[in-house]
Order: sequence, then C-alpha cells, then structure tokens
Amino acid sequence: MDKHFASLTGAFRSARSKAEKVVGDALLKEKLSFALEVGREVTTNLSASAAGALKCVREYDLSARAVASAGPGCLFAIHDGTRKSKTKASLLPGCRVSIWLLDKRALVEGGQYSKEEVEALLVLLRRDAAQMLKLRHPGLLSLMAPLEENRHHLALVTEPVFASVANAIANGANLRERGNWGGQRRGRPGAEAAAAVEDPLIPYKLATLALSTLEIKHGTLQLASALSFLHRDAGIVHRALSPETVVITAEGRWKIAGGFGHAVSVSSSGGGRGGGGGGDGNGGSTSSGMFSYATPASSVSSTAGPLTQSLPLTPPMAYVAPELVLGADGSGAAGGTNGAVTWAADIFSLGALHYELIAHRRWLEVPDHLQTLGEYRAALASAGVPSAVASSGIGSPQRSPGGALEAAGAVVKYMTAVSPSARPAASALGTAAYFHADPGLHALQSLDTFLELDVLGRAALLQSLQGSWALFDGRVLRYRVLPPLLTELRTPQLQTLVLPLILELAERQDPEDFTGFTLPHLTPLLERATGATLLSILRSTAAFAARITCPEVFEARVLPAVLRGVEAPEVLVQEEALRQVAVVAAAGRVRPKAMCLDVVPLLLAAALNTTAAAVRVNALVALGKVAPGLGPQEWDAALAMLRQLLAVDTSAATLMCVLGVADAVGRAGGAALTAARVLPLVCPLTMAPGLNQQQLGTVMRILHAMLDRVEAVRMPALKSLQPDVGGGGVGGSGASTETSKGYVGQHGSGDGGGEIGAGSSGSSRYGWAIGGVAGEAAVSMFVRMTTFAATPAPLAPPPATPLSTSTLGGGWGGGRGGGAISVADQLAAALSSPDDLEALFTEPGYVPVPPTSIPGGGNGGVQAVGDVAGFSLL
Repeated sequence: MDKHFASLTGAFRSARSKAEKVVGDALLKEKLSFALEVGREVTTNLSASAAGALKCVREYDLSARAVASAGPGCLFAIHDGTRKSKTKASLLPGCRVSIWLLDKRALVEGGQYSKEEVEALLVLLRRDAAQMLKLRHPGLLSLMAPLEENRHHLALVTEPVFASVANAIANGANLRERGNWGGQRRGRPGAEAAAAVEDPLIPYKLATLALSTLEIKHGTLQLASALSFLHRDAGIVHRALSPETVVITAEGRWKIAGGFGHAVSVSSSGGGRGGGGGGDGNGGSTSSGMFSYATPASSVSSTAGPLTQSLPLTPPMAYVAPELVLGADGSGAAGGTNGAVTWAADIFSLGALHYELIAHRRWLEVPDHLQTLGEYRAALASAGVPSAVASSGIGSPQRSPGGALEAAGAVVKYMTAVSPSARPAASALGTAAYFHADPGLHALQSLDTFLELDVLGRAALLQSLQGSWALFDGRVLRYRVLPPLLTELRTPQLQTLVLPLILELAERQDPEDFTGFTLPHLTPLLERATGATLLSILRSTAAFAARITCPEVFEARVLPAVLRGVEAPEVLVQEEALRQVAVVAAAGRVRPKAMCLDVVPLLLAAALNTTAAAVRVNALVALGKVAPGLGPQEWDAALAMLRQLLAVDTSAATLMCVLGVADAVGRAGGAALTAARVLPLVCPLTMAPGLNQQQLGTVMRILHAMLDRVEAVRMPALKSLQPDVGGGGVGGSGASTETSKGYVGQHGSGDGGGEIGAGSSGSSRYGWAIGGVAGEAAVSMFVRMTTFAATPAPLAPPPATPLSTSTLGGGWGGGRGGGAISVADQLAAALSSPDDLEALFTEPGYVPVPPTSIPGGGNGGVQAVGDVAGFSLL
C-alpha cells in the first residue's frame, strides 16, 4: 500500500509540474501577445507621425493645407513654412520657405503601383534633388537644404513658391489635396478649374489667377535665360521642361524647379548647326536618346487585380521634342536611330509651354491618360491648328488679346520646328520681334536691372519710364515693378522721386494688397520723414485714406506723419498737414477718440501759437470741419481758444474763420450750447474793426441763423408750456406784444440774448419768467443752459462726406435771405478749398500777434480790442 501511495504521489507531482509548466507557458504567451500588441501600436503611432521626424518639419511651422503642387505628376504637395525660432534671424526675409512633401505610403498602399515603379520614381527624384543642389542660377529654384527622406516621406525645403505653372493653368484644380495622385497629371482648363474658385481647399489668389500676356512673355524669357545657363555653362540638356517642373515664386519670378532627373550631359564636341547663331547652339550631342512611350500611361492589369496606373517616370509627352519620342528617323522603335540629343529639345518644350499659356490649349494635343506614339504623331501633324471644340470657362481663348495668339503661334512654330537645327538658341530667343518689339516687356526688363545701376542711372531710368506704367497689369505691378521701387526708399537722394510714383501705382492695388505688402515698406519712411519728403507724403494722404480701410491701421501708420506735419517748423508742411486733417476726418479714417485726444489739441495749439496767417486760417478751417465729430469737452476747449485768439488777432481772415468754427460748434452742440456759449462769443463780432460791408453782412446772416435755430427749438416748447392767464404778458401785467423774434415782451428787458424777461412793474404773479416758464422751473432751465458741458454727451460719428456747405459752409451762408450765390456761400467755398487763404483773406504783410501778448492771460474777462469803442469780448 505504501508503494501504491508513493506511486500516486509521484504521479500527482508529475501532473502538477506539467500543469504549472502549461500555465507558465500560457502566461508567457499572454505576455508575448500583449507585448506584440503594444509593439504594433507603437509602430502605428510612429508611422502616423513619421513626417514629424523630418528635420524641416521640426524647424518650420507648416501651413495646414497645401498651397501648391509640383514635380512629376504634381506628386509633391507644397506647404508654406515659417521658421519656429523666435530669434531676430526669424524676422529676416529668408525665414519664410516652401516645404515640398511627397507621401511614399500613398504610392505603395492600395496596390495601384508596383514596388519597382515606386522605387524607380524615388531614384529619379533623388537624382533630381542632387542635381538642383549643385546648380545655382536666378532662373533655377533654390534649395535651402538637401533632400530629406524617411520611411514614409520625401521632403524638400526651397525658397517661397506661389504655384507651379501646372497649378496656374488649372487654377489650382490639380492640388494634391484634391486626390489627383497620378491618374491625371495636371488639371485642364474648363469646368473643373471654374469650380476651383468656390473650392475652400484652393487658395483664392490661385483660384482667380489670370496671367497676362506681358507676364507670360517675361516669364518665358526668364526660363530661356535659365536654359541658356544650363546649355552653355552647365553643359546639360534638361529634356523635361513642362508645367509641372516650372514654378512661379512668391516674388513673381519664373524658375525651373525639377526635372533634372531626366537631364543628360552634353560633350563639348559634336556636330549640328548652332541654333540661331547663339553661343549655346545645338552643337553638343549625347549618346543617350529617346524616352520610352511604347505603352499607354495607364492600362488594365493582365491579372484579375485592380486598375494599375503608371507613375510619371517620363516627362509629359505633350512637351517633349519629336527627336526624344520618335527618334531621328521618326520610327519611334526601340531599335531605331536615336541620333544626337541637342539643346534644341529644350527650346521645343519651352515653345509648347508658352503656347499653352497664351492660347489656353496645348500645342500638341496628347491626352495625359493615353500617351502613345500614335497619339503623338497625330498631335504633331495637327500642331497649332485650333481644335473644333474650343475650351470654355476660365481657360477660354477669349482671355488673350486678339493679335497675341497669332503672334505667339508664329514664334512657337519657330521654336517647335521638327528639325532641331531650325530652332533658335535660348540666348537668341529675346531678339525675336514678338518679344523685342513689346514696349511693356522692354520696360519690365529694364526694371530687372534697376538695382544694378548707380543713383544717377536709376533716376534717369525712372524718368524714361514715365509713360510706361500704364502698360503693366496689377500682378506685374505688385511683383515686378513695386519691389525695386520700394527698395529705393532707402536711398535719400531718390525718395522725393520714387515716393509719388509708388503712391500713384498703389492706387491700382486693392486695399488688402496695399495694406499687406506696400504699406509695411512705407512705414519706416512714414515714421521718420521730414521736410520735402514729409510734404510729399502729406500730399498723398488722400491716397492712403482710400487704400487703408481699417481706421486702426491708418491711425498707427499714417496719422502720426500727419500730426508730425502739423508741428513741423516749415510753414508749407504745416499748411498741407492741416488741410489733410479735414480730409482724413471726412473719410472716416480717424476714430472719434483719436480725434479728440490726438488731433484736436494740436489744432488748437496751431491756431493759437502760430505767427503764420495761412497756418492759423487752415487750423481754424480744419477745426470747424472736425467739430461735428467732437464732444462737449472739445467744444468748450475750442470756444475757449477762440476767445483767447480774438484777444490778439482781429484780422478779417481770423474773424471770419472764428465765426465759421463757432457756427460749426453751435450746429453740432445744439440750441442750448448756441444760446449759452456761442452767441455771447459771436455777438461782439458785429462791432469788430477791419470788416468790410460784405463781411459784416455775412456775420449778421450767421448770427440770424443761430437765432433761428434756437427759436426753432424753443418756440414749440414755449407754446406747450404757456400758462393760461388772461391778459397776462410775459414778465409783466397787461397785454404783451412779442417782438419779431418772439423772445422778449413789450416791457421786458433783454439779458443774454433776450430770453430772460423781467416785468416792468415787478408785480407779476409769477415773479419773473424765462420765455414763459416761471419760478423754479425757469431757474432750473437757465442753469441747465449755462452748464451745458457739465454732462458730456456721447460723441457723434464723423461725417461720411467732406463737410462743405451742408455743415460748416452751409452755416456760414445759412441766414435769412440771400441770392443764388451769396457772399457767405462764396466765403464758405473759399475756406473749404485748398487755395492760398492768406492771400485771399489777409491784407499783404499781415503777421499774427504771438500768443505771449495776450493781455491778462487771454482767459475770459472783458478785453478791449482795437480802437473802436464798445467792442469787447465777453
């Protein structure tokens, strides 16, 4: 039994050990399974953020959406990049770049392309980037760093790019984010491009882009200069020039941006006639030859798999020279005679590209999805012949001038001759009459070398171009004309010549473009300009007001220059600045708060402290025009200043301007302010010395108009408050007969304009009355009238139009009577005009008295002025 128990115990232990081993294996498997799952998750996360591992993505902030696309098949999505560094270096022009990203995963996943095709494309792109890094020319896109690559992306950092020419032709309809991964190499003009205008994924400037003939010509010659460099200096033939490999930079330059993976070297020896007699003729040759277009660009797989699309491993057939497609013998067979590949192949591509931009259809109508030798031969036979069905929409041929298409067709036939030796050299292309005889193109090319000239040469060039500015369209002005002119603002000798020209050209810019591009370049000059330069800026204030629609921007950038002109030591500058104050106020470019705090104090000081009659008159005119937008405190300050001014200056010009300012303040402040503050100031002007008969008539008319306004407000209230007392008069017993003005009873005595009447017998049942309002109510009304400014009212908005006879001027002639054109109207028009007011209103040799001679501080009180008895200022 013991043996049996021992055997059972041993069996149990063995079973337990096996069980423990099984459990351990299960735990191990569970742990391994968990580890593998975590590993897969980590791998997925790393793959999802693979682009973040790129150095360019770590150093630059990328725009959320692609702004352009380029490269073979437009496979590269181009993003705007801004350096993340917060140092001062990030503020330099080089801090903005373009980041080109190609997603390799999208090419591999889904089974659309074979791995061999993808690898062949990557090899082509690597070779392309390496070649671009070696070449340096203004017509070649600059790479800021070598090609970056990780498991999932290729990345390039280049100078800022606006769009590829393929994007420009399609108005952005072929951007990468629209899903065109290779089935269609480039968008075609038509309905799809028209729909791009409303597509939020496409930048608005690209969706509405329209290239002018002048810009296309200029861009073509820029590309020709780059090709001349490649042919003559680098010794290579590009072979792949197409809309996908040409970009328009953010500065408006046209540059070759890729396609160097197809470039071949040319030996210094070789036959062939030099095209066009240029130094970079067709004499070189290469043992390399044709591209292979034996099969269509897309075909159905022989297996039951999905549709297989070919990656763009060759340039688009529509832009490739015949010798590269069909060979020298025209057979197109792989065993045919290749012949020598010359530099003329690139001229063919440039001609085909130029024609498409001008005519909005291809020179060779080869479909992107069906690139076969048969299609190419058919297109070559009908090259340049208009198709039966013209394209419509954005890409319609009607967008080109009538004669431009015919002229372009003639030069393109020359550039796309079947025989390579008949094509011109790149350096000789500009001598063709199509380019050379264009005055706008000639002026634009002169500006390209503008900064290379000395100061006298630049000044002479600007003078010679005075009649050419109208030849430039908006885009050419923005990107090719204004930049060199704005650069010249740093040259003091040319500032007075360049600034008016810049502001004249800026009138053709839209407000957004002017505020975002031109104004930042003008800001340093606005901040420090003096003398003649400041005078030129002030004369263009109306142009600034028209271009800058945001009051905050205007107050920050332009208003300080105007105010600096008000305080300038030069009289001419002060006069112009004061005239412009009224202009900006009427345009609504200065908010009421800034007007009250910044502008009005300077106007008051200029009117009171100057010794120049013209400055004083202009300051008072400006003050009168801005008065409607002010508040009680500013009105009080203006009236106080007028009192001080009349104590030292009683010239006719000053008196009439004081009258106008007082009337404007009264109109803005209402009847109560007119009665309590303005009338006591204006009434003594009727006895002022130095006024002629017409001027005195104007004073009386304005005075009557003030009384009419007070009467119009007071009389309805008086009728409703008149007590029903039989036979009782106003301020006395018995019947009362109102005067013609209706202010004082027959036996009343006037005080403060005649509104306070006292009874003759002193036994009125109401004691005393104001305009029929008796007792405590009358006292309260009088207190409110005389303390008008104690409770500030909200500021009225500035007038939407310049104040003329309807506001300031209207009050000056708005009295009783008057003919069709009264003296007051003439005076108002004169004070509102930019004429020489000193000569108009002031006797020769008049000089205002400095404010230091104000008796008693010039602050209130009765001051005797002149030698006319009884004339005093209250």
